[in-house]
Amino acid sequence: MIGSKVVSWSSKKQPIVTLSTTEAEFIAVANSACQGIWLSRILAQISKGKKNCITIYCDNRSSIKLSKNP
Repeated sequence: MIGSKVVSWSSKKQPIVTLSTTEAEFIAVANSACQGIWLSRILAQISKGKKNCITIYCDNRSSIKLSKNP
């Protein structure tokens, strides 16, 4: 989102079979991070402004712990 406007949204099946919901959430968050970085680089090139931090929210505690200690 930029301001209060939605810029990007997608819904699709994951191409990987996971063994747990933790893995599925972790993969979804990682894909979101990749898309967020890509989008921020495009916006930085268009506006020639500085890059802002990307905040990604995840409500799965196990995925959050996995991201901190893989």
